[in-house]
Amino acid sequence: MEPFKNNKDLDVLILTLQVDELLLQQMGDYKGKKFVSIESAYEEIQKDIGKNVELEVQSRSRIPEDDITGFCLWLKNDLSDSIGKVSISKRLKDTPALITGQMSSSMRMMMQMMEGSGQMPGGMDLSRLAKDNTLELNAAHPIVVNLNQLRKTNKEAASLVARQLLDNVMVQSGIPFNMQDGTER
Repeated sequence: MEPFKNNKDLDVLILTLQVDELLLQQMGDYKGKKFVSIESAYEEIQKDIGKNVELEVQSRSRIPEDDITGFCLWLKNDLSDSIGKVSISKRLKDTPALITGQMSSSMRMMMQMMEGSGQMPGGMDLSRLAKDNTLELNAAHPIVVNLNQLRKTNKEAASLVARQLLDNVMVQSGIPFNMQDGTER
């Protein structure tokens, strides 16, 4: 939601029921306004609404360019059970990270309910679907900048912080996960 809060050119519709999202996906548009999920990748949103992706201003304190690839690879390997890709976000300004994926949080919740009741279609597994998730990082956020520094000096502590960051992002995004794992850390 962050990239859209100060954008006067876009109307944002906040949905509280999961079925609303399914209905809007089926409708596609209304009076020339296209419905686009803000949970999808920013480039996809920009493409769907017909605008070019704006590059982030480089003047803020950020992860050094030389560290970005190594940091993203380290995070991807460390969090490989929950995410499939790590990228630097072009849309985040105040939030340290967010998760995007092929499946919306509403659909993930529905799949989790189906899995819990034993009605999951053959061969489908939620842990496998997690591999489609992309963790988008705000390279200028102090938490991310400091996590990059911590991984260089204390990988074990950095791993714990990365897990906690991922847990927080999943809660914020409404993505179901096992909270017990976090309390055991």
